Formats: sequence, structure tokens, C-alpha cells
Amino acid sequence: LCETPSGMFYLVPSVDEKWIRRKEFEDDLFSGETQLVLPDPTYYDVQTEELILDAPPGLANPQLSQSPERRRLKNLQRTMGVKEVLVVRVQATNSATSVSEGQLANDVFGGNGDVNNLRSQYYDCSYGKLEFRKTRDRQGRSTEIRNGVVTVYPGRPAQIGDMRMTNRINAVLKEEFGMKARDLADHIMYCMPPGTMSEWAVANGWMNSYISVYNDAVCSEVS
Repeated sequence: LCETPSGMFYLVPSVDEKWIRRKEFEDDLFSGETQLVLPDPTYYDVQTEELILDAPPGLANPQLSQSPERRRLKNLQRTMGVKEVLVVRVQATNSATSVSEGQLANDVFGGNGDVNNLRSQYYDCSYGKLEFRKTRDRQGRSTEIRNGVVTVYPGRPAQIGDMRMTNRINAVLKEEFGMKARDLADHIMYCMPPGTMSEWAVANGWMNSYISVYNDAVCSEVS
């Protein structure tokens, strides 16, 4: 999986798990840091919204010169301190996240007597070293971020799948607030509407990424 400079996510079809593990073992590939150089030509299928390439990408890694200790300290910084969180509720054309904005705010950040929530659990389990706070309120063109939650209208049916839905949400967030999704908060929770993810899916995320994706009401569950 790669992220483009515009904030879109795509699977790289010519790369398999064996290639990834080998590059990680050789210290050539670091999740969230290594830049992929796509071969020429690389095509984009506008119907499936997928990349098409015939060879594995090259690697450009400006962080490769970092010592193991410096890399360890950098990774610690990601999991310590105060981090802002944005929760995205999704209104697809034929389905919507079943939990309201108010309930999501309570379940993630606390409120209305909800003492067990995402914020409290991470704060307690880290012995106060990691605190999640709601990102600041923002007014968009047709929607708004309030209490760390926003409802997005991607204009697509739920059945397009979570990858394509994530990209559409990111595009809408940029249209609404004038900045890439990753600049709105340190972490973004995408609460997908029913039908977007497979029936048995719970949630997924990517190492060193700001994104985590949840199957509907799983966004509200403390696990």
C-alpha cells in the first residue's frame, strides 16, 4: 500500500508480501517513511481506481542513514505525548454510519458520564504518556468538525469498498477544509457505513500511518 503526495492510498499490484518482508529484513523498507519510485510507465485505471504497473517499484529512502537508536527514539515520539484525533462519520448514498456524531464523541473522547473510552484507555494503559484529544473545531464549506467528529458525504455507494471510500473521503475533506486529511489531525478514525467492509471485518490500520478504518459501530467499541 502506498500514499501519494495528494493523500490518496493505492495497492501496488506488483508487490507481494514476500518482497515486502525481504526489503524490511534488508533495512531497505520502513513503513511510513520509504518513498516508492513507480516504474515508467505506470497507469491509473479510472474505472477501478487502481494503479497498473508491470514491475516492482524502486525505493528512495532519505531516512536510511538514521542510526537504529535515532530511529527507535523517533518511533517513541509517535506513541508518546498529546495527539489530536478526528473521527469521521460517513453518509454514503445508500448507507450511513449507524452511530451519531454525539455518541462517537462520547465513546472516543468521553462525556455524558462515559468513563471508559478510547482516550481514557490509552491514557491509563500508557501511564499518562499518551493522550488523545479531539482535534479543534473547523467550519467547512458544507459540513463542520465539532467535538472531534465530522460527517462526510462522499457521494458514492457503500459497496465501493473501504480503500476507494477512504480515498473519496480524503478528497471530500480537502474540498471542505482546504487541506489534506493528514493535516487535520495526528490520527483519523474512519467509521465506515454498513456494506463498505466485508461482513466479518472489524478494523484495520497501517504501521506509522495516521489512518485507521472501522466497520461501522466498531468505532464506538472499547477493545
